[in-house]
Amino acid sequence: MVNTTKCLLLIPLIYTFVLSGFSFAADPTSAQSWQVRGRSETMLEWQDVSGNAASTLDEGTTWRQELSIAIQKQTEAARVGLDLRGRATNNEQVDNRDARLMYLHGFYRTEKLHLELGDVAASSNPMVLSTSAKGAKLAYQIGDRDSGWDLGLIGGLQKASWEEVYDSTADDSVDRYVAGMHSTWNHAPAQSIGAAISFVKDDSATADQGGVLAMDTAEAKTAGVNWNWRFNRYLSIRGETAYNQSDLNTRDNEDDEDAGAIRVKVYTKPIPRSLRVNFTYERFDTDFKPVIASAAADRERFENDTEWMINREFKARLTLKHSQDNLDGGLGDTLFTRDAALYLTYRPDWMKRGDFGLRLQGKRNSGRGSDQNMQVMSIDFNNRPKSGWRYGSSYILTLIDDNAEGAENQQINTVRGTLGWKKRLADDHLVRATLTLDGNFINKNSGDQVGLGGRIDCGYDAGDLWSMDLFASTKNNGNDAAADTQYINYQFRADYHPGSDRSKSIRLSAERREYESDETTTDQDYQEHLVKLAYLFSF
Repeated sequence: MVNTTKCLLLIPLIYTFVLSGFSFAADPTSAQSWQVRGRSETMLEWQDVSGNAASTLDEGTTWRQELSIAIQKQTEAARVGLDLRGRATNNEQVDNRDARLMYLHGFYRTEKLHLELGDVAASSNPMVLSTSAKGAKLAYQIGDRDSGWDLGLIGGLQKASWEEVYDSTADDSVDRYVAGMHSTWNHAPAQSIGAAISFVKDDSATADQGGVLAMDTAEAKTAGVNWNWRFNRYLSIRGETAYNQSDLNTRDNEDDEDAGAIRVKVYTKPIPRSLRVNFTYERFDTDFKPVIASAAADRERFENDTEWMINREFKARLTLKHSQDNLDGGLGDTLFTRDAALYLTYRPDWMKRGDFGLRLQGKRNSGRGSDQNMQVMSIDFNNRPKSGWRYGSSYILTLIDDNAEGAENQQINTVRGTLGWKKRLADDHLVRATLTLDGNFINKNSGDQVGLGGRIDCGYDAGDLWSMDLFASTKNNGNDAAADTQYINYQFRADYHPGSDRSKSIRLSAERREYESDETTTDQDYQEHLVKLAYLFSF
Protein backbone atom coordinates (compact mmCIF):
# COMPACT_ATOMS: atom_id res chain seq x y z
CA MET A 1 0.00 0.00 0.00
CA VAL A 2 1.29 3.48 -0.86
CA ASN A 3 2.13 5.53 2.21
CA THR A 4 -0.54 8.25 2.45
CA THR A 5 1.66 10.66 4.39
CA LYS A 6 4.36 10.56 1.74
CA CYS A 7 1.90 11.04 -1.11
CA LEU A 8 0.66 14.23 0.53
CA LEU A 9 4.02 15.75 -0.40
CA LEU A 10 3.11 15.46 -4.09
CA ILE A 11 -0.32 17.08 -3.82
CA PRO A 12 0.87 20.69 -3.25
CA LEU A 13 3.38 20.36 -6.07
CA ILE A 14 0.82 19.14 -8.61
CA TYR A 15 -1.90 21.55 -7.41
CA THR A 16 0.33 24.62 -7.48
CA PHE A 17 1.60 24.19 -11.00
CA VAL A 18 -1.66 23.04 -12.53
CA LEU A 19 -3.39 26.06 -10.97
CA SER A 20 -0.54 28.35 -12.05
CA GLY A 21 -0.77 27.06 -15.60
CA PHE A 22 -4.48 27.92 -15.86
CA SER A 23 -3.99 31.33 -14.27
CA PHE A 24 -1.14 32.31 -16.57
CA ALA A 25 -2.95 31.00 -19.63
CA ALA A 26 -5.89 33.23 -18.77
CA ASP A 27 -3.68 36.26 -18.07
CA PRO A 28 -3.67 38.53 -21.16
CA THR A 29 -0.74 40.54 -19.74
CA SER A 30 1.65 37.58 -19.78
CA ALA A 31 5.07 38.74 -20.89
CA GLN A 32 5.82 35.59 -22.90
CA SER A 33 4.56 32.10 -23.62
CA TRP A 34 5.77 28.94 -22.01
CA GLN A 35 9.37 28.03 -22.80
CA VAL A 36 10.52 24.41 -22.87
CA ARG A 37 14.21 23.57 -22.78
CA GLY A 38 15.94 20.29 -22.15
CA ARG A 39 18.78 17.90 -22.71
CA SER A 40 18.74 14.27 -23.80
CA GLU A 41 21.51 11.68 -23.60
CA THR A 42 21.21 8.22 -25.15
CA MET A 43 24.04 5.77 -24.51
CA LEU A 44 25.01 2.25 -25.51
CA GLU A 45 27.72 0.58 -23.45
CA TRP A 46 29.66 -2.66 -23.92
CA GLN A 47 31.80 -4.22 -21.17
CA ASP A 48 33.96 -7.30 -21.00
CA VAL A 49 36.11 -8.73 -18.20
CA SER A 50 38.54 -11.61 -18.46
CA GLY A 51 40.67 -13.19 -15.77
CA ASN A 52 38.84 -11.67 -12.79
CA ALA A 53 36.36 -14.12 -11.27
CA ALA A 54 35.41 -11.65 -8.53
CA SER A 55 34.37 -8.89 -10.95
CA THR A 56 30.90 -7.41 -10.43
CA LEU A 57 30.74 -5.67 -13.82
CA ASP A 58 27.68 -6.35 -15.97
CA GLU A 59 29.28 -7.85 -19.06
CA GLY A 60 27.70 -7.45 -22.45
CA THR A 61 25.74 -4.56 -23.93
CA THR A 62 23.61 -2.21 -21.86
CA TRP A 63 21.76 1.02 -22.59
CA ARG A 64 20.91 4.20 -20.73
CA GLN A 65 18.62 7.13 -21.43
CA GLU A 66 18.65 10.37 -19.44
CA LEU A 67 16.33 13.30 -20.04
CA SER A 68 16.21 16.75 -18.42
CA ILE A 69 13.34 19.17 -19.07
CA ALA A 70 12.89 22.76 -17.87
CA ILE A 71 9.51 24.45 -18.38
CA GLN A 72 9.32 28.18 -17.59
CA LYS A 73 7.12 31.17 -18.14
CA GLN A 74 7.80 34.82 -17.40
CA THR A 75 4.97 37.26 -16.67
CA GLU A 76 5.01 40.84 -15.55
CA ALA A 77 4.62 39.69 -11.97
CA ALA A 78 6.59 36.46 -11.63
CA ARG A 79 8.42 33.56 -13.20
CA VAL A 80 7.02 30.05 -12.77
CA GLY A 81 8.68 26.83 -13.83
CA LEU A 82 9.17 23.12 -13.42
CA ASP A 83 12.43 21.15 -13.74
CA LEU A 84 12.49 17.38 -14.26
CA ARG A 85 15.27 14.85 -14.73
CA GLY A 86 14.80 11.14 -15.24
CA ARG A 87 16.79 8.08 -16.20
CA ALA A 88 16.06 4.65 -17.65
CA THR A 89 18.64 1.87 -17.93
CA ASN A 90 19.14 -1.87 -17.85
CA ASN A 91 22.63 -1.55 -16.29
CA GLU A 92 22.37 -2.52 -12.63
CA GLN A 93 25.75 -0.94 -11.92
CA VAL A 94 24.14 2.43 -12.69
CA ASP A 95 20.72 1.79 -11.18
CA ASN A 96 18.85 -1.24 -9.86
CA ARG A 97 15.57 0.14 -11.23
CA ASP A 98 14.57 0.16 -14.89
CA ALA A 99 13.44 3.79 -14.66
CA ARG A 100 13.83 6.46 -12.02
CA LEU A 101 12.71 10.04 -11.42
CA MET A 102 15.96 11.67 -10.31
CA TYR A 103 14.94 15.31 -9.85
CA LEU A 104 11.65 17.17 -9.55
CA HIS A 105 11.68 20.87 -8.77
CA GLY A 106 9.04 23.53 -9.24
CA PHE A 107 9.27 27.22 -8.46
CA TYR A 108 7.33 30.47 -8.39
CA ARG A 109 9.50 33.57 -8.13
CA THR A 110 8.76 37.24 -7.83
CA GLU A 111 11.13 40.05 -6.98
CA LYS A 112 10.61 39.51 -3.25
CA LEU A 113 9.09 36.03 -2.92
CA HIS A 114 10.54 32.65 -3.92
CA LEU A 115 8.48 29.47 -3.55
CA GLU A 116 10.03 26.09 -4.39
CA LEU A 117 8.48 22.62 -4.25
CA GLY A 118 9.89 19.15 -4.80
CA ASP A 119 13.66 18.71 -4.47
CA VAL A 120 14.72 21.64 -2.30
CA ALA A 121 17.83 22.53 -0.31
CA ALA A 122 18.84 25.16 2.22
CA SER A 123 22.10 26.22 3.83
CA SER A 124 22.26 29.00 6.38
CA ASN A 125 24.35 28.64 9.51
CA PRO A 126 26.29 25.43 8.62
CA MET A 127 26.12 24.28 12.25
CA VAL A 128 22.33 24.51 12.27
CA LEU A 129 20.81 24.11 8.83
CA SER A 130 22.47 22.51 5.82
CA THR A 131 20.13 20.00 4.24
CA SER A 132 18.13 18.84 1.25
CA ALA A 133 14.66 17.29 1.25
CA LYS A 134 11.60 16.36 -0.74
CA GLY A 135 9.27 19.13 0.31
CA ALA A 136 8.84 22.90 0.15
CA LYS A 137 10.98 26.00 0.54
CA LEU A 138 9.92 29.61 0.96
CA ALA A 139 12.12 32.71 0.85
CA TYR A 140 11.05 36.33 1.29
CA GLN A 141 13.08 39.52 1.05
CA ILE A 142 12.38 42.81 2.79
CA GLY A 143 14.40 45.68 1.41
CA ASP A 144 17.25 44.78 -0.96
CA ARG A 145 20.32 42.54 -0.91
CA ASP A 146 22.57 45.15 0.69
CA SER A 147 20.13 46.54 3.24
CA GLY A 148 17.14 44.62 4.55
CA TRP A 149 15.92 41.24 5.74
CA ASP A 150 16.10 37.76 4.16
CA LEU A 151 13.64 35.24 5.59
CA GLY A 152 13.42 31.54 4.74
CA LEU A 153 11.57 28.33 5.58
CA ILE A 154 12.16 24.73 4.49
CA GLY A 155 10.43 21.49 5.36
CA GLY A 156 10.00 18.03 4.00
CA LEU A 157 11.05 14.42 4.02
CA GLN A 158 14.62 13.23 3.53
CA LYS A 159 14.73 10.36 1.05
CA ALA A 160 17.35 9.16 -1.39
CA SER A 161 14.86 9.00 -4.28
CA TRP A 162 11.29 9.86 -5.19
CA GLU A 163 10.45 6.15 -5.40
CA GLU A 164 10.92 5.91 -1.64
CA VAL A 165 8.35 8.69 -1.25
CA TYR A 166 5.49 7.41 -3.41
CA ASP A 167 6.27 3.67 -3.72
CA SER A 168 6.14 1.83 -0.39
CA THR A 169 7.58 -1.35 -1.96
CA ALA A 170 10.82 0.53 -2.78
CA ASP A 171 11.23 2.00 0.69
CA ASP A 172 13.39 0.24 3.26
CA SER A 173 14.68 3.36 5.02
CA VAL A 174 13.55 5.38 8.01
CA ASP A 175 11.25 8.32 7.29
CA ARG A 176 13.18 11.42 8.38
CA TYR A 177 11.22 14.66 8.60
CA VAL A 178 13.20 17.91 8.60
CA ALA A 179 12.21 21.54 9.04
CA GLY A 180 14.15 24.75 9.39
CA MET A 181 13.87 28.50 9.31
CA HIS A 182 16.40 31.28 9.06
CA SER A 183 16.54 35.04 8.93
CA THR A 184 19.37 37.42 8.02
CA TRP A 185 19.61 41.14 8.64
CA ASN A 186 21.78 42.92 6.08
CA HIS A 187 22.96 46.25 7.44
CA ALA A 188 25.29 47.07 4.55
CA PRO A 189 27.51 45.18 2.08
CA ALA A 190 29.61 42.63 4.03
CA GLN A 191 27.73 43.43 7.24
CA SER A 192 25.06 40.92 8.24
CA ILE A 193 23.73 38.98 11.23
CA GLY A 194 21.58 35.87 10.94
CA ALA A 195 19.71 33.36 13.06
CA ALA A 196 18.55 29.85 12.24
CA ILE A 197 16.70 26.95 13.82
CA SER A 198 16.22 23.37 12.62
CA PHE A 199 14.22 20.31 13.63
CA VAL A 200 14.77 16.65 12.77
CA LYS A 201 12.57 13.71 13.69
CA ASP A 202 12.61 10.12 12.46
CA ASP A 203 9.36 8.21 12.24
CA SER A 204 9.91 5.32 14.65
CA ALA A 205 7.10 3.32 13.03
CA THR A 206 9.04 3.03 9.76
CA ALA A 207 12.07 1.74 11.66
CA ASP A 208 10.08 -1.19 13.02
CA GLN A 209 8.77 -2.51 9.70
CA GLY A 210 10.09 -6.04 9.43
CA GLY A 211 12.72 -5.38 12.06
CA VAL A 212 15.50 -5.28 9.44
CA LEU A 213 16.50 -1.62 9.47
CA ALA A 214 19.96 -1.03 10.92
CA MET A 215 19.46 2.70 11.44
CA ASP A 216 18.43 3.99 14.86
CA THR A 217 15.74 6.63 14.90
CA ALA A 218 16.94 10.10 15.89
CA GLU A 219 15.58 13.52 16.68
CA ALA A 220 17.31 16.85 17.17
CA LYS A 221 16.59 20.51 17.73
CA THR A 222 19.30 23.08 16.93
CA ALA A 223 19.38 26.88 17.05
CA GLY A 224 22.21 29.27 16.34
CA VAL A 225 23.44 32.68 15.26
CA ASN A 226 25.90 33.55 12.50
CA TRP A 227 27.50 36.85 11.54
CA ASN A 228 29.72 38.42 8.91
CA TRP A 229 30.88 41.93 9.77
CA ARG A 230 33.50 43.98 7.99
CA PHE A 231 34.50 46.91 10.20
CA ASN A 232 36.88 48.53 7.72
CA ARG A 233 39.46 47.58 5.13
CA TYR A 234 41.71 46.18 7.87
CA LEU A 235 39.38 43.99 9.98
CA SER A 236 36.52 41.55 9.37
CA ILE A 237 34.96 38.93 11.67
CA ARG A 238 32.87 35.94 10.67
CA GLY A 239 31.44 33.33 12.93
CA GLU A 240 28.75 30.82 13.83
CA THR A 241 27.49 29.53 17.11
CA ALA A 242 24.84 26.94 17.87
CA TYR A 243 23.08 25.08 20.67
CA ASN A 244 21.82 21.58 20.08
CA GLN A 245 19.57 19.08 21.86
CA SER A 246 19.68 15.65 20.25
CA ASP A 247 18.90 11.99 20.77
CA LEU A 248 20.49 9.63 18.25
CA ASN A 249 18.46 6.65 19.48
CA THR A 250 14.95 7.50 20.59
CA ARG A 251 14.23 3.91 21.59
CA ASP A 252 16.86 3.57 24.33
CA ASN A 253 14.83 5.66 26.83
CA GLU A 254 17.83 7.86 27.63
CA ASP A 255 17.66 11.64 28.08
CA ASP A 256 18.50 14.03 25.25
CA GLU A 257 22.03 15.39 25.09
CA ASP A 258 22.59 19.16 25.27
CA ALA A 259 25.68 20.63 23.62
CA GLY A 260 27.03 23.74 21.95
CA ALA A 261 29.45 24.78 19.23
CA ILE A 262 31.22 27.92 18.12
CA ARG A 263 33.45 28.98 15.23
CA VAL A 264 35.07 32.41 14.91
CA LYS A 265 37.25 33.66 12.07
CA VAL A 266 39.12 36.96 12.28
CA TYR A 267 40.45 38.42 9.02
CA THR A 268 43.00 41.21 9.33
CA LYS A 269 45.04 43.17 6.82
CA PRO A 270 47.57 45.20 8.80
CA ILE A 271 49.19 46.25 5.53
CA PRO A 272 46.65 46.01 2.68
CA ARG A 273 47.87 44.21 -0.46
CA SER A 274 51.03 43.16 1.38
CA LEU A 275 50.20 41.42 4.68
CA ARG A 276 47.16 39.53 5.90
CA VAL A 277 46.82 37.66 9.21
CA ASN A 278 43.81 35.41 9.80
CA PHE A 279 42.79 33.54 12.95
CA THR A 280 40.29 30.70 13.40
CA TYR A 281 38.95 29.15 16.58
CA GLU A 282 36.27 26.46 16.72
CA ARG A 283 34.93 24.14 19.38
CA PHE A 284 32.32 21.41 19.04
CA ASP A 285 31.16 19.77 22.25
CA THR A 286 31.26 15.98 22.45
CA ASP A 287 27.48 15.64 22.25
CA PHE A 288 26.94 18.27 19.53
CA LYS A 289 25.14 16.23 16.85
CA PRO A 290 22.64 18.33 14.85
CA VAL A 291 22.05 15.48 12.32
CA ILE A 292 21.24 17.78 9.34
CA ALA A 293 24.19 20.14 9.65
CA SER A 294 27.93 19.87 9.08
CA ALA A 295 29.86 19.45 12.30
CA ALA A 296 32.62 17.20 13.64
CA ALA A 297 31.74 16.60 17.29
CA ASP A 298 34.31 16.48 20.10
CA ARG A 299 36.93 18.77 18.63
CA GLU A 300 38.67 22.02 19.50
CA ARG A 301 40.88 23.71 16.94
CA PHE A 302 43.05 26.82 16.64
CA GLU A 303 44.53 28.05 13.36
CA ASN A 304 46.64 31.00 12.25
CA ASP A 305 47.20 31.77 8.57
CA THR A 306 49.64 34.57 7.70
CA GLU A 307 50.53 35.63 4.16
CA TRP A 308 53.15 38.25 3.33
CA MET A 309 53.64 39.59 -0.17
CA ILE A 310 57.30 40.61 0.17
CA ASN A 311 57.30 42.20 -3.28
CA ARG A 312 55.67 41.52 -6.63
CA GLU A 313 57.87 38.41 -7.09
CA PHE A 314 58.16 36.87 -3.61
CA LYS A 315 55.35 35.62 -1.38
CA ALA A 316 55.56 33.80 1.97
CA ARG A 317 52.79 32.00 3.83
CA LEU A 318 52.87 30.50 7.33
CA THR A 319 50.12 28.31 8.81
CA LEU A 320 49.99 27.12 12.43
CA LYS A 321 47.35 24.61 13.58
CA HIS A 322 46.48 22.92 16.85
CA SER A 323 43.59 20.55 17.52
CA GLN A 324 42.46 18.15 20.22
CA ASP A 325 39.53 15.91 21.05
CA ASN A 326 38.21 14.24 24.24
CA LEU A 327 36.75 17.54 25.45
CA ASP A 328 34.68 15.88 28.16
CA GLY A 329 37.37 13.37 29.21
CA GLY A 330 35.23 10.40 28.26
CA LEU A 331 37.87 8.79 26.04
CA GLY A 332 40.45 8.40 28.79
CA ASP A 333 43.21 10.05 26.76
CA THR A 334 43.38 13.02 24.41
CA LEU A 335 44.71 13.05 20.85
CA PHE A 336 46.69 16.22 20.12
CA THR A 337 47.63 17.33 16.62
CA ARG A 338 50.02 20.19 15.93
CA ASP A 339 50.91 21.31 12.42
CA ALA A 340 53.18 24.09 11.12
CA ALA A 341 53.90 24.80 7.45
CA LEU A 342 55.90 27.45 5.62
CA TYR A 343 55.32 28.14 1.91
CA LEU A 344 57.65 30.28 -0.20
CA THR A 345 56.71 31.22 -3.77
CA TYR A 346 58.84 33.04 -6.33
CA ARG A 347 57.25 34.30 -9.57
CA PRO A 348 59.95 36.07 -11.56
CA ASP A 349 58.97 38.91 -13.87
CA TRP A 350 60.88 37.31 -16.75
CA MET A 351 58.59 34.25 -16.56
CA LYS A 352 55.00 35.37 -17.14
CA ARG A 353 53.28 32.15 -16.09
CA GLY A 354 55.96 30.31 -14.12
CA ASP A 355 56.81 29.93 -10.44
CA PHE A 356 59.21 28.24 -8.01
CA GLY A 357 57.90 26.85 -4.72
CA LEU A 358 59.34 25.61 -1.44
CA ARG A 359 57.30 24.00 1.36
CA LEU A 360 58.56 23.05 4.82
CA GLN A 361 56.10 21.28 7.13
CA GLY A 362 56.20 19.64 10.53
CA LYS A 363 53.34 17.68 12.08
CA ARG A 364 53.07 16.04 15.50
CA ASN A 365 50.39 13.55 16.67
CA SER A 366 50.44 12.41 20.28
CA GLY A 367 48.07 10.76 22.74
CA ARG A 368 45.66 7.83 22.73
CA GLY A 369 48.11 5.34 21.24
CA SER A 370 49.64 7.77 18.74
CA ASP A 371 53.20 9.08 18.90
CA GLN A 372 54.30 10.31 15.49
CA ASN A 373 56.48 13.10 14.12
CA MET A 374 56.40 13.92 10.43
CA GLN A 375 58.59 16.34 8.47
CA VAL A 376 57.94 17.24 4.85
CA MET A 377 60.07 19.24 2.44
CA SER A 378 59.01 19.85 -1.13
CA ILE A 379 60.52 21.82 -4.00
CA ASP A 380 58.65 22.44 -7.24
CA PHE A 381 58.93 24.41 -10.45
CA ASN A 382 56.22 25.00 -13.05
CA ASN A 383 55.95 27.00 -16.26
CA ARG A 384 52.49 27.10 -17.87
CA PRO A 385 52.33 29.54 -20.80
CA LYS A 386 49.09 29.86 -22.75
CA SER A 387 50.76 28.27 -25.77
CA GLY A 388 54.03 26.54 -26.55
CA TRP A 389 56.07 24.32 -24.27
CA ARG A 390 54.92 23.62 -20.71
CA TYR A 391 57.14 21.94 -18.16
CA GLY A 392 57.53 21.38 -14.46
CA SER A 393 59.13 19.18 -11.83
CA SER A 394 58.86 18.53 -8.11
CA TYR A 395 60.61 16.62 -5.33
CA ILE A 396 59.03 15.73 -1.99
CA LEU A 397 60.91 14.26 0.97
CA THR A 398 58.81 12.88 3.84
CA LEU A 399 60.34 11.63 7.08
CA ILE A 400 58.04 9.78 9.50
CA ASP A 401 59.23 8.97 13.02
CA ASP A 402 56.51 6.74 14.47
CA ASN A 403 56.98 5.40 17.99
CA ALA A 404 53.52 3.88 18.38
CA GLU A 405 53.24 0.16 19.06
CA GLY A 406 53.46 -1.87 15.86
CA ALA A 407 54.50 1.12 13.72
CA GLU A 408 57.83 1.80 12.03
CA ASN A 409 59.83 4.73 10.72
CA GLN A 410 59.64 5.61 7.04
CA GLN A 411 61.45 7.76 4.51
CA ILE A 412 59.45 8.58 1.39
CA ASN A 413 60.97 10.19 -1.71
CA THR A 414 58.60 11.35 -4.44
CA VAL A 415 59.78 12.72 -7.79
CA ARG A 416 57.53 14.03 -10.56
CA GLY A 417 58.20 15.64 -13.93
CA THR A 418 55.88 17.07 -16.60
CA LEU A 419 56.51 18.09 -20.20
CA GLY A 420 53.77 19.36 -22.48
CA TRP A 421 53.08 21.33 -25.62
CA LYS A 422 50.02 23.33 -26.59
CA LYS A 423 49.46 25.27 -29.79
CA ARG A 424 46.46 27.05 -31.25
CA LEU A 425 46.33 26.74 -35.03
CA ALA A 426 44.29 28.41 -37.74
CA ASP A 427 40.48 28.20 -37.78
CA ASP A 428 40.41 27.84 -33.99
CA HIS A 429 42.07 24.43 -34.07
CA LEU A 430 44.11 23.32 -31.07
CA VAL A 431 46.70 20.59 -30.57
CA ARG A 432 48.12 19.54 -27.20
CA ALA A 433 50.23 16.81 -25.63
CA THR A 434 51.43 16.17 -22.07
CA LEU A 435 53.87 13.59 -20.68
CA THR A 436 54.08 12.99 -16.92
CA LEU A 437 56.56 10.72 -15.13
CA ASP A 438 56.59 10.03 -11.40
CA GLY A 439 58.45 7.86 -8.95
CA ASN A 440 57.77 6.95 -5.34
CA PHE A 441 60.46 5.36 -3.15
CA ILE A 442 59.62 4.19 0.38
CA ASN A 443 62.31 2.95 2.77
CA LYS A 444 61.26 1.10 5.96
CA ASN A 445 62.47 -1.82 8.04
CA SER A 446 59.77 -4.28 6.92
CA GLY A 447 60.75 -3.87 3.26
CA ASP A 448 61.32 -1.18 0.68
CA GLN A 449 58.71 -0.19 -1.88
CA VAL A 450 59.25 1.35 -5.31
CA GLY A 451 56.53 2.82 -7.48
CA LEU A 452 57.21 4.03 -11.03
CA GLY A 453 54.56 5.41 -13.33
CA GLY A 454 53.91 7.50 -16.37
CA ARG A 455 51.08 9.09 -18.28
CA ILE A 456 50.71 10.54 -21.74
CA ASP A 457 47.70 12.59 -22.80
CA CYS A 458 47.34 14.13 -26.25
CA GLY A 459 44.44 15.63 -28.12
CA TYR A 460 43.27 17.67 -31.10
CA ASP A 461 40.33 20.09 -31.20
CA ALA A 462 38.96 21.07 -34.61
CA GLY A 463 37.04 24.12 -33.43
CA ASP A 464 33.34 23.45 -32.88
CA LEU A 465 33.23 20.47 -35.26
CA TRP A 466 35.10 17.62 -33.55
CA SER A 467 37.75 16.73 -31.00
CA MET A 468 39.82 13.63 -30.17
CA ASP A 469 41.86 12.54 -27.15
CA LEU A 470 44.30 9.68 -26.53
CA PHE A 471 45.38 8.71 -23.04
CA ALA A 472 47.67 6.02 -21.64
CA SER A 473 49.03 5.47 -18.15
CA THR A 474 51.00 2.83 -16.30
CA LYS A 475 51.95 2.19 -12.68
CA ASN A 476 54.51 -0.39 -11.56
CA ASN A 477 54.88 -1.22 -7.87
CA GLY A 478 57.74 -3.26 -6.45
CA ASN A 479 57.53 -4.44 -2.85
CA ASP A 480 60.13 -6.43 -0.90
CA ALA A 481 57.45 -7.82 1.42
CA ALA A 482 54.64 -8.43 -1.11
CA ALA A 483 53.93 -9.22 -4.75
CA ASP A 484 54.96 -6.81 -7.49
CA THR A 485 52.06 -5.34 -9.46
CA GLN A 486 51.50 -3.48 -12.70
CA TYR A 487 48.47 -1.48 -13.82
CA ILE A 488 48.00 -0.18 -17.38
CA ASN A 489 45.15 1.97 -18.69
CA TYR A 490 44.42 3.03 -22.29
CA GLN A 491 41.66 5.41 -23.31
CA PHE A 492 40.35 6.89 -26.57
CA ARG A 493 37.71 9.61 -26.70
CA ALA A 494 36.13 11.33 -29.71
CA ASP A 495 33.45 14.02 -29.82
CA TYR A 496 31.65 15.13 -33.01
CA HIS A 497 29.21 18.07 -33.26
CA PRO A 498 27.05 17.79 -36.40
CA GLY A 499 27.12 21.02 -38.36
CA SER A 500 29.43 22.58 -35.73
CA ASP A 501 26.39 22.85 -33.47
CA ARG A 502 27.62 22.54 -29.87
CA SER A 503 24.10 21.65 -28.70
CA LYS A 504 24.41 18.28 -30.47
CA SER A 505 27.14 15.75 -29.85
CA ILE A 506 28.06 12.19 -30.81
CA ARG A 507 30.59 10.76 -28.35
CA LEU A 508 32.64 7.61 -28.64
CA SER A 509 34.99 6.29 -25.98
CA ALA A 510 36.97 3.08 -25.62
CA GLU A 511 38.99 1.97 -22.61
CA ARG A 512 41.19 -0.99 -21.71
CA ARG A 513 42.47 -1.71 -18.19
CA GLU A 514 45.09 -4.33 -17.37
CA TYR A 515 46.28 -5.55 -13.99
CA GLU A 516 49.15 -7.99 -13.46
CA SER A 517 50.51 -9.40 -10.21
CA ASP A 518 53.42 -11.67 -9.35
CA GLU A 519 51.30 -13.36 -6.68
CA THR A 520 51.68 -17.11 -7.16
CA THR A 521 48.99 -18.43 -4.84
CA THR A 522 46.09 -16.67 -6.53
CA ASP A 523 45.55 -15.66 -10.14
CA GLN A 524 44.77 -11.96 -9.81
CA ASP A 525 45.56 -10.83 -13.38
CA TYR A 526 42.65 -9.42 -15.36
CA GLN A 527 41.73 -7.28 -18.35
CA GLU A 528 38.69 -5.04 -18.67
CA HIS A 529 37.29 -3.48 -21.85
CA LEU A 530 34.69 -0.73 -21.98
CA VAL A 531 33.19 0.95 -25.07
CA LYS A 532 30.58 3.74 -24.96
CA LEU A 533 28.62 5.39 -27.75
CA ALA A 534 26.37 8.31 -26.83
CA TYR A 535 24.22 10.90 -28.57
CA LEU A 536 23.43 14.13 -26.75
CA PHE A 537 21.33 17.06 -27.84
CA SER A 538 19.84 20.14 -26.21
CA PHE A 539 16.58 21.77 -27.18
